Amino acid sequence: MKHIRCTLLILTTLLTSQCVSLRSVSITQIPKQRQQEVQAEAKKWIVLGFSFNNEYVNDVVTSLKKQCPFGKVSGILTKHYVTSYLLVHKHAVDARGFCLQKRG
Repeated sequence: MKHIRCTLLILTTLLTSQCVSLRSVSITQIPKQRQQEVQAEAKKWIVLGFSFNNEYVNDVVTSLKKQCPFGKVSGILTKHYVTSYLLVHKHAVDARGFCLQKRG
């Protein structure tokens, strides 16, 4: 019984442990007019480290454009981070910026 408990404890620890690492951060010039903030995030789960495409990143751009249809997004802060579990990794891209309305 003690052996089973120890095995379950080790297995639970391995399956619920995680490590988060920040892979990259970038920022564009921040505008003076910062009234409307826009934000988008995209995630992808990767099993055993095999990733065959990075199309999920395009969802961030599409989402930012939808939130600012008649303007321009500026002052964009982008973060790419990875959360690693035992056999699975979650890649995520988070982008925040400001929608500047076109004058005219």
